[in-house]
Amino acid sequence: MGATVAALYFFVPAVGDALDAVGRLKDRVGLPFGVVTTVFFGGVVPLLLRPLQKRPAAGHPPLTHTAVELVYWAYAGVILELLFRFQTLMFGDTPDPVTVLSKVAFDFGLYNPLWEAPFAVWYFQLNNRLHARHPAVTAPQPTGSFRAWYRRRVVPMLFTVTLIWMPPAFAIYALPTTLQLPVSNLLLCFWALILPLQVSLAED
Repeated sequence: MGATVAALYFFVPAVGDALDAVGRLKDRVGLPFGVVTTVFFGGVVPLLLRPLQKRPAAGHPPLTHTAVELVYWAYAGVILELLFRFQTLMFGDTPDPVTVLSKVAFDFGLYNPLWEAPFAVWYFQLNNRLHARHPAVTAPQPTGSFRAWYRRRVVPMLFTVTLIWMPPAFAIYALPTTLQLPVSNLLLCFWALILPLQVSLAED
């Protein structure tokens, strides 16, 4: 899907013009654009799709649990936009192979293992702990040392992130910086359905 969007952008003028218009809107609005769109695709769309997911008899998490998730997606909209801008300053904005590979390597070699994956696991575990009394929520158990926690909780998350996000990352990083967040948000709704499940499975 990511490759298709990138190909349409470069080879179909009408799609390119439409995406460029989205990029200009994002540039005018600034960081609030990232917050609103990421909350929508990462939080609202998966929330609307939740009834289609198979759930145990305990049902769905409470609304406060979902509200805390929405705060995470607001944060994600800001941090991703800053990440894309930072990488443009570091590596440039041309879609040549070296630039794209450098951005993918930075994303999956440094940003995700050192910050995003540990933070996401910690945040969703904290949310589960706050709502542990609800039967639909899996509460995290004590995990011992940081190294043990990272190995047991974060490493599986890194495998999932790499499997799902690395293929479209090449297409996303080939696009202009102003379009990287909007296009990644188109794919985000699928990831947002997987992320809470991944954290809950790590608690088993």
